[in-house]
Amino acid sequence: MIGRRGAILAISACVVACLPGPPPPNDGVLPPLSDPRSPAADATSQVAGSSAPDATDAAPLVVAADGLTMTVRVTTPTVAVGGDVGIEVRVENGRGAPVEHWVQCDAPVTATAALPVPLAPPGRDWDGIAAKFKGYVLIHGMAPGGGPVDAPITVHAPAFPCDGFAGEAVLEPGGVIEETLSLPTDLVEGVPAAPGSYQLEVLFQYDPRNAGGLLNHEQLRLTDDFTVEGPIPAVLSGAQAIDSMLAEPRFAAWLARMPSTTWTNANLFLEHGDGQGNVLPKGTTWSVELFRENGVPRNWAMGHVDPLTGAVRNLTICDIPCDR
Repeated sequence: MIGRRGAILAISACVVACLPGPPPPNDGVLPPLSDPRSPAADATSQVAGSSAPDATDAAPLVVAADGLTMTVRVTTPTVAVGGDVGIEVRVENGRGAPVEHWVQCDAPVTATAALPVPLAPPGRDWDGIAAKFKGYVLIHGMAPGGGPVDAPITVHAPAFPCDGFAGEAVLEPGGVIEETLSLPTDLVEGVPAAPGSYQLEVLFQYDPRNAGGLLNHEQLRLTDDFTVEGPIPAVLSGAQAIDSMLAEPRFAAWLARMPSTTWTNANLFLEHGDGQGNVLPKGTTWSVELFRENGVPRNWAMGHVDPLTGAVRNLTICDIPCDR
């Protein structure tokens, strides 16, 4: 919860959730979209310009368990829009025996923060099947991993995924780990989080054990707050990205050829591409996708909308007969 600093001791668990497909499309009536850039969207958010302690005033946080002590200090608790949050972490092994611990992306400790996806402002109103499509995506669409489109985006320090080492390492008795992390506040490269107050979590995982075929660890966790200040980023919302797709003539014509009862799934999310494939362009885009398989041969459309200009940078339609 935003606004609380403290320690949490927990046991990690690996959970895989399989989500059912979305229900049939509704009548296209949208629920109100809360604007994550506005304090009214979240009672725990603060507008830019709110007071925050200087780094010199922020006392370090400490948690200890099982002979281990972790100390965390957020060195930049207030950052400008698009800035990185600095974090200093120290882990000391005082138990008198070696400690086996997890390393992710070459780092023995990690930090994360969950940042809101900009789905509002809601954009324009549509009629007919276009209105149904926009409502279907915003209500029943999915983000990567099968979560809802409004699921927060988790940012990582170090960056994840990565090519660095992932596995177990050993901290000797009396040994100390000192790590400096830089947590980004960009949702995706080039798309900064809106001003507001957020919470980060620092994690150290140790004493691995096998539980039913799943590798679990004991954990030391600490949470702290940070603030992003500055002007609201000029970023296209998810709803506006859908508008750009609906205004694209080829997509609009494809969408109109079959009723909404044929829809099986829609996706909406921000992603960054290297431009090496045939579908995803280079750079960051809103991905807007629709799949139709209910009572018809599989066919789909994927569009990628520039989050700064609203231009449809790429549109791929796999029409009947679709072999992909």
